[in-house]
Amino acid sequence: MKRGGWLRRKTPLRSKTRMRPETAGRRGLTPEQITATEQLARSVCMVRRGAIMLSQNGKRTAKPQWWGRCEWCNGEEFLQWCHIRGRGACRALVCDPLNAFVACSRCHGGRWHHSTPIDPAILGEDPRPKFLRSIRTPAQIEYLYAKHDRRDPVLQAVGNLAELERLTNGHAERAMWPEHWLTIAALVGRPDLVARVVV
Repeated sequence: MKRGGWLRRKTPLRSKTRMRPETAGRRGLTPEQITATEQLARSVCMVRRGAIMLSQNGKRTAKPQWWGRCEWCNGEEFLQWCHIRGRGACRALVCDPLNAFVACSRCHGGRWHHSTPIDPAILGEDPRPKFLRSIRTPAQIEYLYAKHDRRDPVLQAVGNLAELERLTNGHAERAMWPEHWLTIAALVGRPDLVARVVV
Protein backbone atom coordinates (compact mmCIF):
# COMPACT_ATOMS: atom_id res chain seq x y z
CA MET A 1 0.00 0.00 0.00
CA LYS A 2 1.27 3.42 -0.91
CA ARG A 3 1.89 5.62 2.15
CA GLY A 4 2.74 8.91 0.55
CA GLY A 5 1.68 10.98 -2.41
CA TRP A 6 -1.71 12.45 -2.97
CA LEU A 7 -3.48 9.87 -0.65
CA ARG A 8 -1.54 10.93 2.43
CA ARG A 9 -3.75 12.22 5.27
CA LYS A 10 -3.01 15.80 6.29
CA THR A 11 -5.11 15.86 9.47
CA PRO A 12 -5.40 13.22 12.20
CA LEU A 13 -8.48 11.03 12.35
CA ARG A 14 -11.15 12.39 14.62
CA SER A 15 -11.83 10.17 17.61
CA LYS A 16 -15.35 8.90 18.10
CA THR A 17 -17.10 10.86 20.80
CA ARG A 18 -20.22 8.73 20.90
CA MET A 19 -20.45 5.55 22.86
CA ARG A 20 -20.87 2.34 20.88
CA PRO A 21 -24.51 1.11 20.94
CA GLU A 22 -23.64 -2.16 22.68
CA THR A 23 -21.75 -0.28 25.41
CA ALA A 24 -24.59 2.20 25.86
CA GLY A 25 -27.05 -0.69 26.12
CA ARG A 26 -25.04 -2.23 28.96
CA ARG A 27 -25.38 0.90 31.12
CA GLY A 28 -21.87 0.45 32.50
CA LEU A 29 -22.16 -3.26 33.32
CA THR A 30 -19.56 -5.85 32.41
CA PRO A 31 -20.64 -8.89 30.33
CA GLU A 32 -20.43 -11.05 33.48
CA GLN A 33 -22.77 -8.68 35.33
CA ILE A 34 -25.22 -8.68 32.42
CA THR A 35 -25.24 -12.50 32.40
CA ALA A 36 -25.76 -12.60 36.18
CA THR A 37 -28.66 -10.10 36.11
CA GLU A 38 -30.34 -12.07 33.32
CA GLN A 39 -29.85 -15.32 35.25
CA LEU A 40 -31.39 -13.65 38.30
CA ALA A 41 -34.47 -12.60 36.31
CA ARG A 42 -34.67 -16.09 34.77
CA SER A 43 -34.51 -17.66 38.25
CA VAL A 44 -37.34 -15.43 39.49
CA CYS A 45 -39.59 -16.55 36.62
CA MET A 46 -38.71 -20.24 36.98
CA VAL A 47 -39.13 -20.35 40.77
CA ARG A 48 -42.39 -18.40 40.49
CA ARG A 49 -43.64 -21.18 38.19
CA GLY A 50 -42.44 -23.93 40.56
CA ALA A 51 -39.61 -25.25 38.34
CA ILE A 52 -36.50 -26.95 39.72
CA MET A 53 -32.92 -26.34 38.59
CA LEU A 54 -31.03 -29.39 37.30
CA SER A 55 -27.52 -30.22 36.19
CA GLN A 56 -26.67 -32.64 33.38
CA ASN A 57 -24.86 -35.79 34.59
CA GLY A 58 -23.57 -33.93 37.62
CA LYS A 59 -21.94 -31.27 35.41
CA ARG A 60 -23.04 -27.68 35.26
CA THR A 61 -23.99 -26.21 31.93
CA ALA A 62 -23.50 -22.61 30.80
CA LYS A 63 -27.14 -21.87 31.60
CA PRO A 64 -29.03 -23.71 34.32
CA GLN A 65 -31.51 -26.28 33.04
CA TRP A 66 -34.97 -25.93 34.55
CA TRP A 67 -37.64 -28.65 34.76
CA GLY A 68 -41.28 -27.88 35.40
CA ARG A 69 -44.68 -27.17 33.86
CA CYS A 70 -45.07 -25.03 30.76
CA GLU A 71 -47.37 -22.03 31.26
CA TRP A 72 -48.93 -22.54 27.82
CA CYS A 73 -49.50 -26.29 27.35
CA ASN A 74 -49.06 -27.31 31.03
CA GLY A 75 -46.76 -30.15 29.94
CA GLU A 76 -43.90 -31.17 32.21
CA GLU A 77 -40.60 -30.63 30.36
CA PHE A 78 -37.37 -28.66 30.32
CA LEU A 79 -38.34 -25.01 30.36
CA GLN A 80 -37.16 -21.88 28.60
CA TRP A 81 -37.28 -18.24 29.65
CA CYS A 82 -39.46 -16.39 27.11
CA HIS A 83 -39.86 -12.64 26.65
CA ILE A 84 -43.21 -11.08 25.82
CA ARG A 85 -41.46 -8.03 24.37
CA GLY A 86 -38.09 -9.12 23.00
CA ARG A 87 -34.67 -7.62 23.56
CA GLY A 88 -34.82 -5.68 20.31
CA ALA A 89 -38.26 -4.25 21.04
CA CYS A 90 -37.55 -2.95 24.54
CA ARG A 91 -34.15 -3.33 26.23
CA ALA A 92 -35.52 -1.78 29.44
CA LEU A 93 -37.78 -4.79 30.04
CA VAL A 94 -35.28 -7.60 29.43
CA CYS A 95 -34.78 -8.34 33.14
CA ASP A 96 -38.32 -7.50 34.22
CA PRO A 97 -40.04 -10.72 35.40
CA LEU A 98 -43.40 -9.28 34.36
CA ASN A 99 -42.13 -9.27 30.76
CA ALA A 100 -41.31 -12.98 30.82
CA PHE A 101 -43.06 -16.30 31.01
CA VAL A 102 -41.95 -19.92 31.21
CA ALA A 103 -42.58 -22.31 28.33
CA CYS A 104 -41.34 -25.57 26.86
CA SER A 105 -39.34 -25.46 23.62
CA ARG A 106 -42.36 -26.43 21.49
CA CYS A 107 -44.50 -23.61 22.85
CA HIS A 108 -41.69 -21.05 22.89
CA GLY A 109 -40.34 -21.66 19.40
CA GLY A 110 -43.38 -23.17 17.72
CA ARG A 111 -46.28 -21.24 19.17
CA TRP A 112 -44.89 -17.96 20.50
CA HIS A 113 -42.30 -17.01 17.87
CA HIS A 114 -43.65 -18.83 14.83
CA SER A 115 -47.41 -18.64 15.13
CA THR A 116 -48.20 -16.44 12.15
CA PRO A 117 -51.26 -18.05 10.53
CA ILE A 118 -51.00 -18.74 6.81
CA ASP A 119 -54.74 -18.65 6.22
CA PRO A 120 -56.84 -17.23 9.08
CA ALA A 121 -59.96 -18.97 7.72
CA ILE A 122 -58.31 -22.38 8.13
CA LEU A 123 -56.11 -21.88 11.19
CA GLY A 124 -58.24 -19.48 13.19
CA GLU A 125 -56.95 -16.41 14.98
CA ASP A 126 -53.43 -15.90 16.30
CA PRO A 127 -53.20 -17.74 19.67
CA ARG A 128 -50.65 -15.35 21.22
CA PRO A 129 -53.01 -12.55 22.36
CA LYS A 130 -55.37 -15.06 23.96
CA PHE A 131 -52.49 -16.71 25.82
CA LEU A 132 -51.13 -13.32 26.91
CA ARG A 133 -54.54 -12.32 28.28
CA SER A 134 -54.61 -15.59 30.24
CA ILE A 135 -51.29 -14.95 32.06
CA ARG A 136 -51.38 -11.13 32.50
CA THR A 137 -54.04 -8.66 33.59
CA PRO A 138 -55.08 -5.84 31.22
CA ALA A 139 -53.16 -3.34 33.38
CA GLN A 140 -50.01 -5.45 33.17
CA ILE A 141 -50.33 -5.77 29.37
CA GLU A 142 -50.78 -2.00 29.10
CA TYR A 143 -47.66 -1.52 31.25
CA LEU A 144 -45.64 -3.86 29.02
CA TYR A 145 -46.56 -2.06 25.80
CA ALA A 146 -46.11 1.46 27.15
CA LYS A 147 -42.97 3.44 26.36
CA HIS A 148 -40.20 2.70 28.86
CA ASP A 149 -37.14 4.73 29.71
CA ARG A 150 -33.87 3.04 30.50
CA ARG A 151 -33.71 1.65 34.00
CA ASP A 152 -30.90 1.44 36.48
CA PRO A 153 -29.80 -2.22 36.22
CA VAL A 154 -28.57 -2.25 39.83
CA LEU A 155 -31.98 -1.18 41.16
CA GLN A 156 -33.64 -3.76 38.92
CA ALA A 157 -31.27 -6.45 40.28
CA VAL A 158 -32.08 -5.40 43.86
CA GLY A 159 -35.82 -5.76 43.12
CA ASN A 160 -35.36 -9.15 41.45
CA LEU A 161 -33.19 -10.36 44.33
CA ALA A 162 -35.83 -9.33 46.87
CA GLU A 163 -38.51 -11.15 44.85
CA LEU A 164 -36.36 -14.31 44.58
CA GLU A 165 -35.69 -14.19 48.33
CA ARG A 166 -39.44 -13.97 48.94
CA LEU A 167 -40.23 -16.85 46.58
CA THR A 168 -37.54 -19.15 48.04
CA ASN A 169 -38.16 -18.27 51.72
CA GLY A 170 -34.72 -16.69 52.09
CA HIS A 171 -32.75 -19.33 50.14
CA ALA A 172 -32.30 -17.55 46.80
CA GLU A 173 -28.70 -18.81 46.45
CA ARG A 174 -30.08 -22.29 45.68
CA ALA A 175 -31.71 -21.01 42.49
CA MET A 176 -28.51 -19.69 40.85
CA TRP A 177 -25.02 -20.87 39.94
CA PRO A 178 -22.42 -19.73 42.52
CA GLU A 179 -20.50 -17.47 40.11
CA HIS A 180 -23.70 -15.64 39.16
CA TRP A 181 -24.66 -15.36 42.83
CA LEU A 182 -21.27 -13.82 43.71
CA THR A 183 -21.55 -11.36 40.81
CA ILE A 184 -25.02 -10.28 41.97
CA ALA A 185 -23.78 -9.93 45.57
CA ALA A 186 -21.00 -7.60 44.40
CA LEU A 187 -23.32 -5.68 42.05
CA VAL A 188 -25.98 -4.92 44.66
CA GLY A 189 -23.38 -4.23 47.39
CA ARG A 190 -24.39 -7.02 49.77
CA PRO A 191 -21.26 -8.80 51.08
CA ASP A 192 -23.44 -10.86 53.45
CA LEU A 193 -24.68 -12.86 50.43
CA VAL A 194 -21.18 -14.23 49.71
CA ALA A 195 -21.25 -16.51 52.76
CA ARG A 196 -24.44 -18.19 51.46
CA VAL A 197 -22.87 -19.64 48.30
CA VAL A 198 -23.86 -23.25 47.62
CA VAL A 199 -20.95 -25.20 46.13
